Amino acid sequence: MATSVYRIGVDVGGTNTDSVLFCSDVSAASRPDRGIVASFKHPTTHIVSDGIEAAIRKLLEKTQVDPAKVTSVMIGNAVVEADTRRLSNVAVIRLGAPYTEECPPFLDFPRNLRSIMEGHVAFLKGGLEIDGKLINEIDEQELIAEGKKIQSKGIKAVAIVGIYSPLDLNDGQSQEERARDILVKVLDPSVDIVCSRNVGQVGLLERENASILNASIMAFARRTISGFQRAIRRLGLSCPLFLTQNDGTLTSAQSAAKLPIRTFSSGATNSMRGAAYLAGLGDKDSSIVKDSNSSIIVVDGFFLARRRFFSGLGFSDGVRFCFSMPDVYSIGLGGGSRIHVNDSGRHITVGPDSTGYQLLTEGLAFGGSTLTATDIIVAENVSLSIGDHNKVTGDVINRNTLQGAKAAIKKLLEDVIDRMKTSPEPAIVLLVGGGSIIAPDKLEGVRELIRPPFFSCANAVGACVANVAGELDTIEILQDRQLADVLEVCKAEAISRAIKAGAKEDTVRVVEVDNLPIQYVTNKATRIIVKAIGELDPIKAAGAEVVTGDSTVKMEEDMLEEEITRGPALHEALPIDAWMYVPNVNAQGEWFLSETDLEWIAEGCGILGTGGGGSPYPPFIMARQILRDGGVIRVIAHDALPDDAVSLPAAYGIPASLTPCAIADGVGNAIILPSTSNQYMVETILRSVCTDLGSKAGVSMAPLSAKICREYGVTRSVSQAWRIGRAVAQERQRNNMNGIPEAILNLQNGKVIFIGKIVDVQREVRAGFTWGSVMMTPLSTDEQEESSGFSWHSEDRMLITFQNENLTAEMLHRGSTSSKELMAVVPDLITVLDSQSGSSLGTNEYRYGLRVTVMALAGSPLWTTPEGLRNGGPAAFGLSLSFIPVGSYLEPRSVIEEYRPKLQTSG
Repeated sequence: MATSVYRIGVDVGGTNTDSVLFCSDVSAASRPDRGIVASFKHPTTHIVSDGIEAAIRKLLEKTQVDPAKVTSVMIGNAVVEADTRRLSNVAVIRLGAPYTEECPPFLDFPRNLRSIMEGHVAFLKGGLEIDGKLINEIDEQELIAEGKKIQSKGIKAVAIVGIYSPLDLNDGQSQEERARDILVKVLDPSVDIVCSRNVGQVGLLERENASILNASIMAFARRTISGFQRAIRRLGLSCPLFLTQNDGTLTSAQSAAKLPIRTFSSGATNSMRGAAYLAGLGDKDSSIVKDSNSSIIVVDGFFLARRRFFSGLGFSDGVRFCFSMPDVYSIGLGGGSRIHVNDSGRHITVGPDSTGYQLLTEGLAFGGSTLTATDIIVAENVSLSIGDHNKVTGDVINRNTLQGAKAAIKKLLEDVIDRMKTSPEPAIVLLVGGGSIIAPDKLEGVRELIRPPFFSCANAVGACVANVAGELDTIEILQDRQLADVLEVCKAEAISRAIKAGAKEDTVRVVEVDNLPIQYVTNKATRIIVKAIGELDPIKAAGAEVVTGDSTVKMEEDMLEEEITRGPALHEALPIDAWMYVPNVNAQGEWFLSETDLEWIAEGCGILGTGGGGSPYPPFIMARQILRDGGVIRVIAHDALPDDAVSLPAAYGIPASLTPCAIADGVGNAIILPSTSNQYMVETILRSVCTDLGSKAGVSMAPLSAKICREYGVTRSVSQAWRIGRAVAQERQRNNMNGIPEAILNLQNGKVIFIGKIVDVQREVRAGFTWGSVMMTPLSTDEQEESSGFSWHSEDRMLITFQNENLTAEMLHRGSTSSKELMAVVPDLITVLDSQSGSSLGTNEYRYGLRVTVMALAGSPLWTTPEGLRNGGPAAFGLSLSFIPVGSYLEPRSVIEEYRPKLQTSG
């Protein structure tokens, strides 16, 4: 008979540190105990490794398992705390000058975080174009000079970020790595240097943010993980240590010490995976949603999570970064949540403040003086072996308080579950961890409440059954190559990376493939993302290198006493009331934009952009920084300018020459275009040149008069974007996402032409444009809101075609292409909104399963003239369709006119 081998899973929570001993036999999942030999819960300690050591020690004492039979220890959610004392100043070296200076590092960091972390910024030579060609070579003397500046400032963490550095595979060593080797010569050996290509993937802003955060916490993470290893050795365990990552996969202790940012928020993922495994709703590798249309939501203490991952993009404290993250909604509700009773005793609230890990000393049931959610449950359930029931009897907690607290807990859970549901159908809710004991037996909007076996330690179980992953995120040039062949090479590389990371070869499979053509380039560049996962190979795990402590650095316990001097806290501004906000317009008709104005204009531009033009987020944060740096951005009415004032052109097809013009890339290449055979060739030639220059170039054209701009430009477009953005913000403030389309239609004529979900996306790149289509199917009757008033046959399909921007929207009745109805076509505006947020979706963001609302808005009458239709109507895009407007264009009301102070007259 084969000897059993074991794994130990640990998850560190705010209140308790959970641990489980897991039998890793192949039959474990099919047994009633699901392979869980024993579990133990220990209060989380100030020094995290002490709590981990105590929890594992109790497990081993309880089971008498030989430590030699433990093949691995998996720890989740233990590396990073929300404590600014753990953050180091970071110097950022951006390779890619002269590009991107308008969007510097730390640009979208909250001000308080930025004031703590920003230490030094430099833009130096280096970087790659989108096709992998060099922008320019790195300059060793530049790097040495910056290294000396960094050294003089006493900065201990550096992030090197090259433009498109993940594509840099030349000569076996990337520019970032060569820059690191140069900096090592001039910096103190104690300085941590992070290369961004090792942290994230394609996407400069998100990769850079992740690299900055990673560099800032490396010193603390290294000491913490070293503390974990010492604790494991003291327990007599000789097995390797793994940590769980944000996406639910495992990484070695060595990798976690280098890339701690990938492990900082794994608790939610551990709970989801553990809950699914314990409940038997799906195997440990698959989505827990099987044959049910219901949402499946995991409730664990202070957060709720659903198994929807945002691939490649996450947020932490408002900072964008490049990792898959679960969809999590946090609330202040857990076993340690404090109960608040007002003087009259009629109003009772729960949380959001909590006793946290001090529950066992502060809670009434444990002899303390604080009324907590756990006390309410203990008072109601004599059979619970938690605390002392006699300490929470009727003499201590009166009936009104008891019932009021229970009702408040129930309402909190019902409200947040409703927010997390993906449809109005009753959800399936898995109760684990702290949420398992405080939740009532019945909740509105919930079809089934499941408390799986070992529910109290599901997070630790999730760490035990986590997989190993290999991921590839790259840009490939498809000229003279077949996409299918390229995808196979990418899949093989992802599988190879998973095996190299420690996965059993025969269990590895590809679970995610994304092909995202790059817009506005002519070389058929496409972004390919492939992810493969597999089970941890115990043989490889047993041979993994062991992390040892570094005697030259402070230990974890020493850091608790360390005081780090910080400047005064810079708090973010309080949220604006979208219904009360008034823009700043003076008597001279100058509109001085605020951050709120910029945010609303960006939101509106996205909706008016009909899926193309790129994300409005980067220009928004660049404009916002101008204001934060003390600058001013003014908007004036077009009629405030004389006819002979000049402006650069912003549209083609105007009765003035677009030539001569010039195009340049900023690194020495410039081309002048004196003339063309016709106006249309200007764009064709400039696009071709731009691609050869790396798909990024600036164009200079002859200016136009204000008179021409007035006659051929869409006036009051800034006001329209602002009003649309404000309408979206107002409905969000009321948590009324379904009201956003109606709010937009109150501002511009048009109609909602479809509500449904995306079921298919096709894309290809031709002549510098991304061409494609997206197919949508209606939501079921139950999924639709009763107040929507829309109804489609279940077999109807909405088909939208696009060429960078959305071109046509056709209804395929009963799914038949022979029975289709044109719902909208250019030059009317076809915009697709994410139904769950109200924000617009770019054509590059269309994904299977997204719930969407499709709207058609009336286009400017300038585009509906014969000349306008020739340049921007169906025929301009090769479509043999007649233009039928969705409505008459409504001239936007000028923000300046509405809010400009009225002159006071005497008399």
